[in-house]
This record gives sequence, C-alpha cells and structure tokens, in this order.
Amino acid sequence: MKKLFLLLIFVIVSAFIVLMVNVNKKLTLQKQFEVYDNINKILHNTINSEKAPPLSLAIALSSSRSIQDVVLNNDKDLGYQVLNASTEALKQHSSKKNIYIQIFTKELKVFARSWESSLPTIPLITGRKIDLRESIKNKKPMTGIEAGLPLGIKSSSIITYKDDFLGILEVTTPYDSIVAKIREYGIEIVPLIGINLVPMIYIEQKNLFTVGGTFVVANENTNHNFINKLKSLNNEELTLLMENDFVLSGAHFFASYALRNSKGARLGTFIAIIKQDDFKNLLSDQKSILRSIYSLDSSKDDIYDYIKSKNESMFLDIDKEHILQHMELADGKDRLDMFEDAKVILQQYSKEELIELILRGSDNRVIEGDIR
Repeated sequence: MKKLFLLLIFVIVSAFIVLMVNVNKKLTLQKQFEVYDNINKILHNTINSEKAPPLSLAIALSSSRSIQDVVLNNDKDLGYQVLNASTEALKQHSSKKNIYIQIFTKELKVFARSWESSLPTIPLITGRKIDLRESIKNKKPMTGIEAGLPLGIKSSSIITYKDDFLGILEVTTPYDSIVAKIREYGIEIVPLIGINLVPMIYIEQKNLFTVGGTFVVANENTNHNFINKLKSLNNEELTLLMENDFVLSGAHFFASYALRNSKGARLGTFIAIIKQDDFKNLLSDQKSILRSIYSLDSSKDDIYDYIKSKNESMFLDIDKEHILQHMELADGKDRLDMFEDAKVILQQYSKEELIELILRGSDNRVIEGDIR
C-alpha cells in the first residue's frame, strides 16, 4: 500500500509539473504573440506618421514657380541648385536631417536631383515607372513605401504650368527616421529590401549589409550589434523569421513584418529586435509611456507626460501644427516654458503660415487681432 501510495504521489506530482510546464509555455507564447502584435501597431503608426510631411512638401514644391521655370527652361544645372538649396534649408530648419528631392521629365527620365549635380546612369526600375505613370494619369499626389533609389518613403506630385504637364517632383525620406523613432522605445527595426530590387553597383558603392544573400539592409543608421545578432541566427530560425513570424534566440526576441508598397506588393521585410527583458514595456497590462501614446484610450495627461519625458526643452521640436493643442495641455511653469519655445518656433514662419495655423486651430471661433 505504501509503495502504491508513493507511486500515486509521484504520478500526481509529475502530472502537475507537466501541466505547469505546459501552462507556462502557453503563457509565454501568448506574451510573445501580444508583443508581436503591439510592435506591429507601433511600426505601422510610425510609418503612417512619416508619410504626411514629405507628401505636403512634394505638393508645395511641385507648385513652386521656381521649380516650374527650371523645367520649362530645361535648365538641369539650375534644377540641381534649386533642389539642393531646398533640402539644405529643410535640414537647417526642421528635424529632417536626410531628405532627397528629384524631378522626373514627362518621359520619366531623371531631370535633376538634390544630392547629385551630375546624374548617374542607373535607370528607374520598371515597377516605379508604372507607379509614376499612374500618378500622371490620375493627376493625384502619391505617398508610400516604394521601390527605387533612394530607398525609403516616396511622395510624388505632378508639376504643371497653365494646365500643361511638365513632370513629376518626388520627395524621399529614408527609413532612418522610422528606425530612429522606434529605437526610442527599445525596439530596433531593420528594414530589409529584396536584393533584386537594388542595383549591385549601388550596394557596392554604399557598402550595404546583406542578410541571407537575398536581402539588403535599407537604412544607414544601422546598429551593427543587432545586425550581427540577426546574422547569427541559424538557417531554420532565419527561414521562420522571414515568413512573418517571431523567434526567441538567446536574450533577444526577433519579429518580422512584411514590407509592402502602396499596392500591397511585397518589397522586403521589417525585422524588429528587442531584448527579452523589455517585454514588460510592450504588454497591454503595463501602463507604460509606450502603450499610452499608441493606445486608443490615451488621455490628455498621457500625451502630455509623453512629450515632457522626451527632454528638458520639451517643446522646441513640436511641429507648428501641434503647438496650439499642446498649449492647452500645459500648465504652471511648463505653460510658461512652452510659451517661450512657441515664440521661437513661430518666428520662423511667414505671415501666411501663421494665419493658416490660427484658422486651423480656431474651431470656427471669431479671432481678432493683427499679425505684424
């Protein structure tokens, strides 16, 4: 009886241990799925937020008389000078440190580029020509991740003069800004583009990293340490990862998401890498700054605390479109600080821009006063 009793105890304990191990595995897997989904939301929210500024710039520049004149006069040298001066001004007066502008002719040949005074012989890829022809046909601006050099988010708008079509102006912001924004939350994003979409001469000139012989690392502000960790995955892990899945390897969690153009065609893969210790920051049961800023239940206090956490001079980097709404959130000394910073920001804008800003935030209220 005693042996039978001990055997029964052993069976019960063993079953309990197996049960606990299985429950723990399911809970761990559930957390990994949740982290995977939350990173996906953050990635796409960031991409969408990065589309608006270059699209606005493309529309504004394509309507500029100086841009129209250089195309009308077929002055490619002046075209380079105008585009280069525009990008240098943007770098000086905005947070965008890397931005590329180019003009295409009616025949979709490169007319001028902001970053090259003499044009190389690398042609546009076929798929990109199809996209641009569609923009010409619809006479509508476009924005999104597209193939073609430079790599990144591309925004284009047609150039017209007295209803005559002259060409297309395209603004490209590289993936670096997306990577930098998401990196602030302890997530490293590595955008990979299919190696067949990037000319080999460009890969050699830029000394780009390659992964698995099929992908090229598409951003310049690369964390070499994480690239090496990605390359350290075995073939089975890498294959699983490239199929839009996730892998836990060592102390790091790797997740992959399809990198698609505006039509849904796959161009490559976004790889996210985080330390396993940072899981708690990406789970829904944590009221972290990261969750607050990206959740639908964000309160005004959440947004304000997020802004304040960024740096001591917390308002100088705010876009003019958001100044009015954040002024309403600040109080006490912070309100005074923001008022001083807002004056610095707003002094950089023209009278017309200030009028537009006031009207945009007026909520149909009557506003009286002069802008001197």
